[in-house]
Amino acid sequence: MLTTTATSTTTMRTTTTGWVLDYINSLIVGIFDRRNEWYCAETDCQKPLFQKINYYRRKYMNVDKIINIINGELSVEYSVENAYKKYIGYIKFEDLFTITNLYISAMRCASGFRNRNDTQEFLKSPWLNTYKLYQSVLNGTFKPKYYSSKFIMERGKTREIKPPVFESKVVQKLLCDWLIRPILEPEMVATSYASVRGKGTDKMYGDVLRAVNSCAKNYNAYIVMTDFKGYFSSIDVGILRSMFASRIKDERIVDLIMAFSKGEGLSLGNELSQIPASFYPTAIDYVIKKNVSTGHYFRYMDDTLFIVNGNAEVEEMINLFRIETDRLKLILKEPKIIPIGKNFVFCKERYLFDKKRNKYFRLCNKDIFTREKRKLKYFQRMLKEKSIDKHKIDLQYRCVKNSIIHRPNSKMAIERLDKYCEIINVLS
Repeated sequence: MLTTTATSTTTMRTTTTGWVLDYINSLIVGIFDRRNEWYCAETDCQKPLFQKINYYRRKYMNVDKIINIINGELSVEYSVENAYKKYIGYIKFEDLFTITNLYISAMRCASGFRNRNDTQEFLKSPWLNTYKLYQSVLNGTFKPKYYSSKFIMERGKTREIKPPVFESKVVQKLLCDWLIRPILEPEMVATSYASVRGKGTDKMYGDVLRAVNSCAKNYNAYIVMTDFKGYFSSIDVGILRSMFASRIKDERIVDLIMAFSKGEGLSLGNELSQIPASFYPTAIDYVIKKNVSTGHYFRYMDDTLFIVNGNAEVEEMINLFRIETDRLKLILKEPKIIPIGKNFVFCKERYLFDKKRNKYFRLCNKDIFTREKRKLKYFQRMLKEKSIDKHKIDLQYRCVKNSIIHRPNSKMAIERLDKYCEIINVLS
C-alpha cells in the first residue's frame, strides 16, 4: 500500500523520472471532477489526510516542495500558508512547469470551450498532448502561437484582438493562476477592479455610486475622469520586464512571460496581457489615492475616476497624474472635469443626479435587457430538451429584476421583459 504523506510523494517524484509517474501521482493524490476540483478517491481512514493535502496542493501548488524550503520547522498548515507567500517568487522553472500543473491548466482552459475545434483536438489525447507541451516548455522550444488578428469596434474605437491557440492558452493559464495572480494582486490598491478575482465592473459601479453620494452635499467637489491613449500598445515592455524581474527570481520564467508580449506593448485577447496591464499603473494608484483629499479613487484598467475638493486641488492632482504617467511612458488623455450634481458616464455606466433627493442613481443600460432576452431564449431551448426546470429560471430572472428594480428607468423595461417571458412561457 502506498503511503499518503506529502514527503513520500516528493521522494517518488524526484527519484524516478518520466511523465507516467507524474500521471500516477496525480491519480494517487486526487483527480478532477467536472468542475476541475480535487476530490478524494481513497478509503475513509485516509480521507482526512488526503483532503488536507489536496486542499493545499490546489491552493498553493507544490505543497511538498514548499514544506522542504522551511525544513519542517513549522506545522504543515502554518508552513504552507507562510512559505508560499514568502517564497513564491523563488519558485524554480521546473517546479512550476510540471506535467500535473499543465494538465490542470489544460482542463481549466477546456471548461466552457469544449465545442471549439482546437479544444477537441487537444482532448482527444489529453495526457499525450500535455506531455508534448511539457517537453517543449522544458526544452525551450515552446513559442506562443496566435490565430489571425480580429478587429472589433468598441465605443467608436477599432481594437485588434489576437486570440492564442489552445497550447498557448494552457501555458498562460498556468502562469496566471499559480504565479502572476498571487504575486501581483496583493500589491494592487483595493479600488483597482480590472482582472481581479472577486471584483469587476458591477462592484466598481456600486463603489463609485456610494462615493459620489457621500460627496453629493459638497458643492465644491469635482469628479475627474481620464484614461490613457492607446493603453495596451503604449505599455513599455522594458519597464514591465523589470517589474517581473524584481518579483520573480528565475529568469527563464520571466523570459517566457515576456515572450507573450509583442515588440511594443501588449496584445489584446490574452489573459497574460490583462493582469499585467491591470497592474502596470499601480504606482500611479498609490500616489493619487494618498494625495486626494476625499480618498475616493477608482480605476478599471486604464479608465480612472477620482473626486477632489476645489479648483486648486483639481489642477494639483492632474499635474501629479501627468508626472507619474510620464515615468511609466504612458500618454494621458485630456481629463474630463465634472462638478458634483451633474450627470456623468463612467465605463459605459450612466449616473443620473436627482436634485430633489440630492442623490445619484445608476441608469439601466440597454445591454442588460438584451443579454437577459438572449438568456431567456437559451433557457427556452433547454426547457424543450428538459435539461433545466422552471424553478431555476425563476431564480435567475428574479435576481436580475432585483438588481435593477431600484433604478429610475427600469420600470417600463421590466414590464416588457415580463411580457416577453409570458410569450415564450419560460417562467412557472
